[in-house]
Amino acid sequence: MKLHVVAATLIVASSAGAAIAAWQARDPARQTMTAAVGSGAVTGVVVTDTTDPQPVRRATVRLSGAGATVRIVGTDDRGRFVFDRLPPGRVTLSAS
Repeated sequence: MKLHVVAATLIVASSAGAAIAAWQARDPARQTMTAAVGSGAVTGVVVTDTTDPQPVRRATVRLSGAGATVRIVGTDDRGRFVFDRLPPGRVTLSAS
């Protein structure tokens, strides 16, 4: 059975100035240790790939690429998930 992320919504904040300022730390070594924080969010629902798609509860959703970190969340009983406080940029989602 394959899982699909359906209706994922990506909200990229336009407050890039603050995010960039926070990301450009004075100490480059410290910069790599601290994850960038922004005001973006990715939300969605994980469903089965059957003829009658059903929400998948307790699925593991992985997001990578936002600020060079990997974040993992679980879905709720309705298959919903949320990643928040994301910096601007491209991300990759996967679910299992």
